[in-house]
Amino acid sequence: MPVEEIKREVLPLLKHLRDEYSDEIPERILHSDDPGGSPRYKCRTSWFNNVVNMIRPIMSQIRDPLYSDCLVFSEYMKSALDWAKPRTREEIRMATYTLVRVITYIETEM
Repeated sequence: MPVEEIKREVLPLLKHLRDEYSDEIPERILHSDDPGGSPRYKCRTSWFNNVVNMIRPIMSQIRDPLYSDCLVFSEYMKSALDWAKPRTREEIRMATYTLVRVITYIETEM
């Protein structure tokens, strides 16, 4: 994917995932068909899927050591994602940290 396209299309979506979802873990399990809509929480498996799916296509434009870290994160998420298993605070921190690093890389290194 060309750098200009990453900055124009991917970067805003990465910032949205970082900024528009809560780090909190609600007391009850959330479902996409909950009345009143689906609250935006990072603890939802779909949020993790979105993070991985946004980072993977641009990894060829990222250099080490961030590339290796993104690969480890992506592989971990691929093996750890289980629709029935609740996400942990540590997984939320890891994903958010990866997002912050990728966003910073796009803004400063590309």
